Amino acid sequence: MDQFTFYDLYYETFNGLKDEEIGRFIKRICNYALYDLEDEVSKNDTENCLFEIIFPTLKEAISLERQGKVPYYLNRSMKHFTFKIAYANIIKTIKDEKLSGKFIKAICAYMFDDEIPIDLTPPIDTYFKLFKKSFDLTKTRIKSGHKGGSKKRKEIINKKIETLEDFLKINSHINNDVYSKTLILNKDYNLLNEKLKTNLKYKDEKSLYIILKSYDEIIKD
Repeated sequence: MDQFTFYDLYYETFNGLKDEEIGRFIKRICNYALYDLEDEVSKNDTENCLFEIIFPTLKEAISLERQGKVPYYLNRSMKHFTFKIAYANIIKTIKDEKLSGKFIKAICAYMFDDEIPIDLTPPIDTYFKLFKKSFDLTKTRIKSGHKGGSKKRKEIINKKIETLEDFLKINSHINNDVYSKTLILNKDYNLLNEKLKTNLKYKDEKSLYIILKSYDEIIKD
């Protein structure tokens, strides 16, 4: 992939670490998301514990994006922006982990909190200026997406879900692992969608097979 979705969860999780720890942390994220490298466990237990907190979200989002899908479920839950491989490539060239940490903190503060960095030192001050137009373009798209998203959500609410395809578009976190046409037939997907939202047992279920096998249980709840 040449980009991935970067969530505020990642920023909030690593923001309390020291700069050099953050530098190692962001490289672990990039290695998994963009370079498809095996995760190298840190010698620092705190870093490892914090990485375990974000990893389920990172893994789920990357899995969907590698399939060409958008992680709508996660995007609705958290602030996010598109993290391009160009950013990761620059971070990879920064040998000083402390500077790597300062650089990703500056990016996140700008993207999530609209804070313009004022104390960056070479070379990361130059890198930030180099990518600022890209950051600004992403922020503009996010704002436009929020406006358009509100309209689309209203359309989805007003539109009856008639097919399995409609159901999966709205619930992009659900994996289509059903190979039996019989299991798909004779289902009210509109009703299933509404009931699934409030069903504590199945609302976060990712297997379509399990959901459809439990169809009667879910709609009667």
